[in-house]
Amino acid sequence: SAARLDDVVARDSLQPAVVKIDVEGAELKVIRGAADTLRRLRPLVVMEYLAPDRHNTAHREATALLRQLGYASFALASDGQMEPCDDLDTYLAWHGLESANFAFRKP
Repeated sequence: SAARLDDVVARDSLQPAVVKIDVEGAELKVIRGAADTLRRLRPLVVMEYLAPDRHNTAHREATALLRQLGYASFALASDGQMEPCDDLDTYLAWHGLESANFAFRKP
């Protein structure tokens, strides 16, 4: 059975610094279930994001919710640095990628 991240964090008194999301299209559900944790604890979120031709509606909705929660999006450079990236679809197209992990951080 599944559990909301907010419930697990509260139950176990966790303070995650990073949340990695790769759930094959259920990203929006995960973020909704972690909204309180994301607001209060502000962990870095790393999420796989699919290109538009791979039916990325759920990924776009998840990204929109993260932005509503105050998160900005970043591409991850090969050296591990985070580079601001507002348009994830264009980034993927420009680099010829079907998917990539992006980081989301509250300023």
